[in-house]
Amino acid sequence: MQAFALFRLPHEDKIYFIKGQISLDLEVLDFGTLQSCFVISPFAQKNRAFIIMPDEMNEWQGESFDLFYHQDSQESGTESQYIHYVNHAIETLTTHLDIHKFVSARVKNLSKPDTFNVFDLFRNLSQNYPSAFTYLVSSEITGTWIGASPELLLHHQTDTIKTVALAGTLSNDNTNSWTEKEITEQKWVEDFIIDTLKPFSENYTQSNAETIVSGNLKHLKTEFSLTINNSCNKVSDVLQKLNPTPAVCGLPQDIAYHYILDHEGFERQFYSGFVGVVNHNCQSHLYVNIRCAQVFDKQINLYAGAGITLSSIPEKEWIETENKMEAIGRFILPNGRH
Repeated sequence: MQAFALFRLPHEDKIYFIKGQISLDLEVLDFGTLQSCFVISPFAQKNRAFIIMPDEMNEWQGESFDLFYHQDSQESGTESQYIHYVNHAIETLTTHLDIHKFVSARVKNLSKPDTFNVFDLFRNLSQNYPSAFTYLVSSEITGTWIGASPELLLHHQTDTIKTVALAGTLSNDNTNSWTEKEITEQKWVEDFIIDTLKPFSENYTQSNAETIVSGNLKHLKTEFSLTINNSCNKVSDVLQKLNPTPAVCGLPQDIAYHYILDHEGFERQFYSGFVGVVNHNCQSHLYVNIRCAQVFDKQINLYAGAGITLSSIPEKEWIETENKMEAIGRFILPNGRH
């Protein structure tokens, strides 16, 4: 079944396109045997992905391709519905002190402007988010998705694996210091990553947390690097343990994951799964699929989530999701918020 993808790696100028056949079923990634390919994985399937094996792969020269649209778009939730969901999550945390965090997500519908062009949107995202992984993928199986993710899930080259903790989020115009909530959330993700990496090797490094800017948002970011032997045999195992991270799921991982599936009220689909390229120029780059949107024939769906802890204020979490949706939304309806 035919598919195409465009992608640009962080801090690079080249944009690549892949045209080829997409796998009919979700597959476990085998980093040792896969040829260069593009992959996209849904949140609810954890560590299996649809794979586009290229019949053609070259630098993109700006040409357009036929798009595939899904018909069943999910309806926006209201602010009151989202606040009710967040309050339920907080109540659950209050009565289950062994649970630290849930990530509560929502979807928002936009009417597609008459002048909308998804290839122009991809160009804008690539130009305005140089430190993000930007992509556009379209097939009958996936529909059409686009995104600009600042969150590395896994980078693999020879015997080295890299990942990041990216949990704290504030609006870029917020001049206040990071609060205890964001600092604590970041520490939880850092600890989760350390606990995940240690069984594979004691030979890892961790940077200090720093503030990074991505468009209208700023985040706390901590980088990790792990050296392992027989790496191709272990990369899939590391991915299986890391994904989904507490930044998009919660803690403990398994409890939060099933809570989301049971209570969120809509299907995340590819939002907060992962997307990227495997064995591209002898490296694999997988990113958490955040700051993304699904494009339909007459509508665009934006997705975003917020980390819910005992100190969460539901109205502020709603605002955080609005700010995150603006990362793409401001290029769709640039004359005002929606």
